[in-house]
Amino acid sequence: MSGDQDFLSIFMRLFGSFPDAVFIVSADGAIVDVNSAAQKLAGRGKGDLFALSVTDVFPDDLLSRSLASSTAATDEEGLTLSSTCRTKKGRELPVHIDIRSYRAKSGDYRILIVRDMSGPEAVREERDALTQQLRHSRKLELTGKLAGGIIHYYNNIFTGLIGALDMAQKESTGTLLPLLKRAKHTAGTAASYSKRLLAFTRNEQENSGPADIGLLLDDIADFTAVSFEKRIAVDIHYDRNLKTVIADMGDLHHMLLNLVVNARDAVMDRLKKQPESDKGIITLSADNSTVSDKESTRMTGARAGEFVRIRIEDNGSGMDAETRVKIFEPWFTTKSAGHGTGIGLAAVMETVQGAGGWIDLDSKPGCGTTFIIYLPAAGIGQRVSKERGDIEMPRGDETVLIVDDDDMIRMLATMTLERQGYSVLAAATAGEALTHVMESAGRLDLVILDLSLPDRPGESLLSDIRRIKMDMGIIISSGRDFTSDKESFSKLRADDYLTKPFDIGDLALSVRQVLDRKETHIEF
Repeated sequence: MSGDQDFLSIFMRLFGSFPDAVFIVSADGAIVDVNSAAQKLAGRGKGDLFALSVTDVFPDDLLSRSLASSTAATDEEGLTLSSTCRTKKGRELPVHIDIRSYRAKSGDYRILIVRDMSGPEAVREERDALTQQLRHSRKLELTGKLAGGIIHYYNNIFTGLIGALDMAQKESTGTLLPLLKRAKHTAGTAASYSKRLLAFTRNEQENSGPADIGLLLDDIADFTAVSFEKRIAVDIHYDRNLKTVIADMGDLHHMLLNLVVNARDAVMDRLKKQPESDKGIITLSADNSTVSDKESTRMTGARAGEFVRIRIEDNGSGMDAETRVKIFEPWFTTKSAGHGTGIGLAAVMETVQGAGGWIDLDSKPGCGTTFIIYLPAAGIGQRVSKERGDIEMPRGDETVLIVDDDDMIRMLATMTLERQGYSVLAAATAGEALTHVMESAGRLDLVILDLSLPDRPGESLLSDIRRIKMDMGIIISSGRDFTSDKESFSKLRADDYLTKPFDIGDLALSVRQVLDRKETHIEF
């Protein structure tokens, strides 16, 4: 025991005048030695403390369990926790306890270094920590505001770009048309990421609504037609009465793109080892499916009900059992360095589960792979996706005022609506817009209003327009999506909204719908 006594003696000489309280505790919880700061903290002399267990001074169940565990605190890492110290007078003080272990010949000891968090120094430390957190929070808030401003600028660019590509598509035929469609899809994908970033900076929810799987498969068909090698045959088909699902269209598009690109890579991997005459085959299909209770037991995560079933099949290299188990894990990839991050299929799984669905997988080495995705059906779509591009944009002969500080958006909106028969006025500022409204109120039927104007908030201008002509049709044009915030939109007293970036078809449809509603409510 002399070695132990030497250790305790040396330890206490080192820490006797230490500002923090130091307790040496035996394996059974008895207090073996303390420094003067420990006596002051507990309000007891050494004799009183030696007669107590450590749990009498620190009545904390977590501390008791930590001290009882031989591996709870090591010399290298230790263990730190927040607790309370009970003084002789029964007062409980907040403390931080750093626990270390020491193994002697006679047994194990715990060294508790205890800091009083109730004194001025502790208060100052806590205040400094909170100040640092506040500074960091303000920095993040400023970054978010800056990002929001940049994204708003890019949304205007995307609106102009998508509108120009839309118009070019309507004027083009032949080999140029698929390229224009592909360019529009690329711009649309970038715009969807922009929307998500903007929603994140504003703490808004993502836009989940009725999603048309057929329309997304049409997009994938256009993408594969211009980007996949001719040795790969891509067959895409779906039921004409395909039901809709409730999900974010951007997420679903990204999910399908991930899966079809993975299928292409698997097919190309096999074709490299096959004669040139061999063909790669990828099939994407979708149908309405009813899953029974019995069928649901055969698939992981499945349940009975009505679903939209999406199949992605390829005759690629396939996967072995070990790969199939890991395929949806984040960062897992079978691709070489620089050719994949390993987050694609993890993101696919997140999207599917977020929509309330599941994935069934069938794959064998050399026999290809089939992904079968089940998404809960929401109802029958109002239009057949394949025919959407053939629908004529609605026409009219009313007068419309476009208020937007972006030159490209004003030009495209003016060209679009004039081609559909409307008379169009345009303004880049709130001042110009108000002049148009006051001079043309008698013949002006509708205003398309950007909320972010250089000289005045759009909300204020909207209020003035309503005072001049109460029944004026007003469509809000904004980077903000009001789908999940109906209350804010209702306060604006507008008739509809277009979320930037939008295409010219959305613009023409919204204008006609608002004007038709206004005509329907005219009283004679």
